[in-house]
Amino acid sequence: MATQVAGIGLLTKKTLEAARNACAGSAAADKLKTAADKERDAALGQVFFELGFANMDRLKALCPDELAIAIKQSLVAECALETGAAGLFVIVQTSAGKYPKWKEEFSACLGPAEVGRVESETAKQYSYAVVDVASAKPGAGVLLGCAKAVKSAKK
Repeated sequence: MATQVAGIGLLTKKTLEAARNACAGSAAADKLKTAADKERDAALGQVFFELGFANMDRLKALCPDELAIAIKQSLVAECALETGAAGLFVIVQTSAGKYPKWKEEFSACLGPAEVGRVESETAKQYSYAVVDVASAKPGAGVLLGCAKAVKSAKK
């Protein structure tokens, strides 16, 4: 059982294990999502390549109505739809928005020196995770055993 020192919180092994497990689970989910996103992008790229889109930039510029027209034209001129596939699949819009290339636009208007100034004056932000010591890179991180700690004592 741990003893509590007045005014100091007690960081328990259970709390650290829960944080480590949550961080590891999140990292694993991120890796799975990244892999799934790459697989999705490759599959969609193949679909649109078969429909005659040489690159995704042209596709991204089309609204749903324009895409529908381009696909109909492509199915007549460039691509055939396998028997049995018609009516089974639909291409839907999942998002829309304006995504300007701010850094390039900012640089074009005010120059690269101003971009550099803004970047250098922007505070760096950090993210952290709790991992097992054995899985940490040598010299990386804060070893909790070396930080000021409240000693555990059995009653």
